Amino acid sequence: KSFRSSNTANLSEIRTSCRPSSIVLTEKDNAEWGNVVIKHLWPYTDCLIKIFFKQTIEPAIENVLKGFKSNNFGFKTNGYEFGFNIPYFTFKINESQFALNGFKFTNISLGDSPPRISNVQVNEDSSRDEIILDMDVTYDGNGQLEVSLSALMAGIQNIKLMGRLRMVLKPLMCKCPPFGGLQIYFLRNPILYFDVAGLASVPGLSSILSSIINNQIKNRLVLPNSLAFKFSHDIDVISLKYPMPIGIIRIHVKGAKKIKKSDLFGSSDPFCCIHLGSQMFKTKTIIKNLNPIWNYSCEFYAMVSRGQEVEFEVWDFDVTNHDFLGRASIDVSEILQNGSLDKQIPLFDGKGKKLEGEIHIEALWLSLTSKIPFLNKDEFKMKHSAMLRVWLHSAKCFASTKSLPNPFVRLSLGNIAKYSAVLVGTKSPLFEEGFNFMINSPETEPPLFLELWDQNTNKIQDKLSIEICSLLEKDNMEIDQEFHCNGTPIGTVAIKLNIALKFFKPPLTESPIVECNNKRQILELRSSTECGKIRLTLQYMNNSMFITIHEMQNLPLEEDGDKPNCYVKIYLLPDRSRNFKRKTSVVKDSCNPVYNSEFNYHITKRELETKTLEISVINKKGFGHLHKSSVIGQIHIGCISLNGDENMKWYLLQFNPLLILSQWQHDTEACSDNSMLHLQQQHDTEAWSDNSLLQQQHDTEACSDNSRLRS
Repeated sequence: KSFRSSNTANLSEIRTSCRPSSIVLTEKDNAEWGNVVIKHLWPYTDCLIKIFFKQTIEPAIENVLKGFKSNNFGFKTNGYEFGFNIPYFTFKINESQFALNGFKFTNISLGDSPPRISNVQVNEDSSRDEIILDMDVTYDGNGQLEVSLSALMAGIQNIKLMGRLRMVLKPLMCKCPPFGGLQIYFLRNPILYFDVAGLASVPGLSSILSSIINNQIKNRLVLPNSLAFKFSHDIDVISLKYPMPIGIIRIHVKGAKKIKKSDLFGSSDPFCCIHLGSQMFKTKTIIKNLNPIWNYSCEFYAMVSRGQEVEFEVWDFDVTNHDFLGRASIDVSEILQNGSLDKQIPLFDGKGKKLEGEIHIEALWLSLTSKIPFLNKDEFKMKHSAMLRVWLHSAKCFASTKSLPNPFVRLSLGNIAKYSAVLVGTKSPLFEEGFNFMINSPETEPPLFLELWDQNTNKIQDKLSIEICSLLEKDNMEIDQEFHCNGTPIGTVAIKLNIALKFFKPPLTESPIVECNNKRQILELRSSTECGKIRLTLQYMNNSMFITIHEMQNLPLEEDGDKPNCYVKIYLLPDRSRNFKRKTSVVKDSCNPVYNSEFNYHITKRELETKTLEISVINKKGFGHLHKSSVIGQIHIGCISLNGDENMKWYLLQFNPLLILSQWQHDTEACSDNSMLHLQQQHDTEAWSDNSLLQQQHDTEACSDNSRLRS
């Protein structure tokens, strides 16, 4: 009886008192049992690591080094481009005398000191069909790699690695194994140190090799890149190995002020590097300025909503070695929750100590949609309005050659070129790689070119081109097919692709809207205080979001002085389907209607983080299909902060220019509750009702229920 009457706090005390004092449970587990398992498995992982380095890392490095050869080994760097700090230099080596080719791993040894994991945490807010584990990984072992490069021998030793690793088991299935795939990736660039021996006599070559290896690790293991393993044939390989981003983060670095004096003459030459995972952008350098103005914009692919930060590092440019001036960061979830940010962030050192100066940034969250949004061109400061996701599945080489080719694919869009991995000795390569491209305007964008190369002969086997504008006519703006092309010089190649186009959609704002006046046909501003207010209760628990519409107050009268007949309509954006629509009953002739209506959505916490709750107050007049509806006001609420607490509060109703029902008629204006807004630059607007089509002209005609109204 006493046990049943105990509350949650008492039960927690009972469980704690029954636990041995030697056992301490924390949210993050050190997972020593996992380290014991890794220690036993470590001697048997040599073969797996060797396969990964030989089949993945080695061809990629060889391909990069050939790029230096094709440029006659002309190399110019300021020390940051390739991630190492060496003096600014330019040198050339005659290709006939020296060429960077023949890169091989001659010996791969992991040593006998395994990596260790700690701070293991399971994400409780993940989707219902996946399990997410985050852990810290450290490796400080005696592993050693030996490589050969153009008859030069080199050794890679004293390898140290530290980073935050995420493992995702998805999708969960009702069979063995209970999950269909595994994703492994670092949330940010890991700290990687190693020494290169044997190449010190060649100026800068050791730094080049170190930089290339660092970049290959980032390009394979750091978001948006990942290692993915498929355990079931029933799952979608694209969503596992290269999922679509959940959104785009647009960053505008305005400048900084009062930064640290780094030079001997009491000044600095600052530049800023912006990071999100393996993605990096760099501003220009402002010479001798402690209050630099960069006005630099860039865009990132956001793959996860939690666990990642947009990082800003301010450096003082120096010929020999850049000086660190401070860093700042913004959590991705904060940008997603607010939609847009404009803030000044103080600079800190690597240990969290506050330094001199602060940086001024703007951040904007852009969701992705398969529908062409109606956007004001002035809303975007940058040229990109969409993204193109290309999934390179496989290819078939029908050309008759004496030896098996080492194929890889070059993809180019405009002046941006990307390369697939090199697959050794096959005429039917299975690439299963994804690539993203930023798009300016699909109508005017140049074609996407794909070239299939053979690394052995350094020749093109075949090529094809795809018009970006052709995706606008496809269902969901997506193509999934095998492309046959009759190219030159050898023969015919078939390449299987999945290409998807997604437009950028800015966050919904709560700024006042301009409303069309039907008598004078002009746009007038209406203040938010005239719209009234609404009282809501929001709560999230047990994978469900609960919404209670209590009441509204101070709703405006109609132009003729009548009281409105209002109901409330709810959407969980960005989805506007019937499954995500809720609405109350109509309360007639009241400026202070009371509803006390309850609604709910069954949705996981992770899915909820990307949703926005749209609540619209609709004034409904008339009967049947001849009724007219107008939006009195709207509110938009981000759902990322909802929790188990009941959050009841008043919200001021405001207008929204993207979703309000515009009315352009002279005398009669009609549309149904299910009509959608399409603001266009032409003189006429079309709105579809549940059963009739309303069109605008100079005269008004009223017909039967299924007739057409023309004004």
